[in-house]
Amino acid sequence: DDPVPCVLSEWSAWEGCNRYTPYQKFRFRDVLQTEMNGGKSCDVSLNQTAGCPEPLEDKPKPPCVFGEWSGWSECSGTCGGQTH
Repeated sequence: DDPVPCVLSEWSAWEGCNRYTPYQKFRFRDVLQTEMNGGKSCDVSLNQTAGCPEPLEDKPKPPCVFGEWSGWSECSGTCGGQTH
């Protein structure tokens, strides 16, 4: 019989770099056909990991912005002889 080489799938899309895995991303592939009769071996990695370009915690947060003050409201009560 003729040698049949290992056949691998394409790499999946990268996943990660989110709030669950903020520092690492990963992808994987599958063995579609195992080697037979002395064909090229499947002795390769089926998953990869890599660091995220910028962990989510390190991304700058938008500045806090306050709106305009509202007008004064009517006094609501007294305390110690003063109106509040």
